[in-house]
Amino acid sequence: MTRRSPGSASTGPEALAGTEFKVFAGALASGGVVRGVNAGAREVARSELDGLTELAQRLGAKGLVWAFVEEDGSWRSPIAKFLSDEERGAIASALDASPGDLILAVADKPEVAAGVLGQLRLELAERFSLVDEDRHDIHWVVDFPMFEWNEGESRWDPLHHPFTAPVGDLDDPGALRSRGYDLVLDGFEIGGGSIRTHRLDIQERVFELIGVSRDEASERFGFLLDALRFGAPPHGGIALGIDRIASLVTGWRTLREVNIRESITFPKTATGADPLTGAPAAVDERQLKDLGLRLVAPPKDQD
Repeated sequence: MTRRSPGSASTGPEALAGTEFKVFAGALASGGVVRGVNAGAREVARSELDGLTELAQRLGAKGLVWAFVEEDGSWRSPIAKFLSDEERGAIASALDASPGDLILAVADKPEVAAGVLGQLRLELAERFSLVDEDRHDIHWVVDFPMFEWNEGESRWDPLHHPFTAPVGDLDDPGALRSRGYDLVLDGFEIGGGSIRTHRLDIQERVFELIGVSRDEASERFGFLLDALRFGAPPHGGIALGIDRIASLVTGWRTLREVNIRESITFPKTATGADPLTGAPAAVDERQLKDLGLRLVAPPKDQD
């Protein structure tokens, strides 16, 4: 059997607009999505499906829909009777599902569905040995959303940081993309950065969108605003995690974690001490004077 990674897709609201399945209908009516993963042709016991459902719930989903696609296109699933032939066909088509394939779906807010299914893909890939440990894949991730709406505080939150340059119409914050970028190796971020905002008017508008007043912006970021006022060239950068890169390319990895302790240049103990250099070391009076600091003995315990 050919091994393939679980692929995911969303089923548009139009495909399930008239569904009588309350779980799907409720999610779509509240602005959510129905998003699924095709796990491929798998023989999975009911107990394992229950375990995947429990995992999805621990990750924040209300539940997990599972279905096996039969030879005639019907589904072997507890929810099969609640969906029409057209609805089952639309979901299978969106996930490129064939007879024998296992479909896993989540109906929830977009961020919840994406996060839960992302973790389920890792679980399935690890369980069925779908990842080739002898190869490496590297990708750029771009076009991140600039903002996310904060319901509790009725304002926009930056998803990277408020100094990343936005792309799009500032009068439509929810559609803005950021000029941020991540470099990902084998599914792990090994570097990240962004092109920064270099125009004063755009930076002031971003502060306004995230609920930072002009006075607060001046007090906290006056140095930056002054620099932009006098003129700044387009600029940006990226930082790479050398220790993590070394961990990945030398094989110290699993699907869930990277053991950088085996490759970090200057490992620290649990107390933050560095056995190699002896840091932190004592400071002398001259160093304290240069920094305008003085040491004060802690008060003695009083009986």
